[in-house]
Amino acid sequence: SAKNLSLPIAAGSEEAHGDCVDCHLCVTTCPTGIDIRDGLQMECIGCAQCIDACDEVMTRLKRPRGLIRYSSQAAMTGERKHILRPRVFIYATLLLALSTAFTLVLINRGPARITLLRGLGAPFVEMQQGEIGNQVRIHLINRQDNPRTFAIAAEGVAGARVQSEDFPLTLGPGESRTVPALLIVPAGEFTRGACNITVIFCSDPDFVQRSAYKLLGPGNTHGLTDESSRQSDQPTRENQS
Repeated sequence: SAKNLSLPIAAGSEEAHGDCVDCHLCVTTCPTGIDIRDGLQMECIGCAQCIDACDEVMTRLKRPRGLIRYSSQAAMTGERKHILRPRVFIYATLLLALSTAFTLVLINRGPARITLLRGLGAPFVEMQQGEIGNQVRIHLINRQDNPRTFAIAAEGVAGARVQSEDFPLTLGPGESRTVPALLIVPAGEFTRGACNITVIFCSDPDFVQRSAYKLLGPGNTHGLTDESSRQSDQPTRENQS
């Protein structure tokens, strides 16, 4: 919007300068104090108070409303409006893609989310029974509207087991908790200071998640402490079925 939007008429007429009567109401009502008659400025917040003030004055003076209005240079020069423009199709396509992706995420998300994190402190502990234990932290979120009870187990090597006082663990609707656990395997199962197992989480009737996990133990332990430090807050890969 700008000053003198209407075409000037015959020279010497009292209306030769357009419809603006310099009432300054558009400036007075502007919360940012700009003069919209100088054109659109970056301080404009689009509140439209100047439009309302100008239209009120034009109505009193029986002059055309819309001296200040939302428009474009093309519209002001009389160019034809094009409703079906390329950007309309682009925006519609993007909106449809985002809506589809959002819907698929909601449909395919599981009834729970479980993340297996490496524990803090020593990478492993040697137990009296000739076993090696790794401390882990398990973050669980119940995404259902009803309570669910989760159980935990380990497989992949003979003698693998999970020791935790928190399992079986019952979570209420939308509840989340982080609980500690100890993954234990026989010391003879380690090769070059590492042993791969699978931790199984299940909740009846339809939830089973298998998470691969790399245990640290005795052997070629050079650099394992640094690796444990780097991975202490990194979740393992989740596989859900």
